[in-house]
Amino acid sequence: MNTPRWTGWYLHLYAALVKLYPAEYTRAFADEMLWTVAEELEEAGGRTLWEQARLGLFELQGVLGGALREQILRFAPGKESAAMSMNPAAVNPVGGELLGGA
Repeated sequence: MNTPRWTGWYLHLYAALVKLYPAEYTRAFADEMLWTVAEELEEAGGRTLWEQARLGLFELQGVLGGALREQILRFAPGKESAAMSMNPAAVNPVGGELLGGA
């Protein structure tokens, strides 16, 4: 498959934005998030530049919105974030491999 040329810098930007999530969320889900986005970008290689840009912007909106939501839920009384509602070690016992040990 023909991977978009901008994939490398985009994944670096995406990885930096994933670090905006609470630390426990990052440990539990960052590797999976980055792998999923990398796979989507690889599949987008055959699409038009416009479709690739739309996918990139959609994913950026998702990571920023998700980080904001999880940060807010950390301080909301009676609410649990996704990472706090489970044992992060059970989800990803190594955690943060793609982020350099977040």
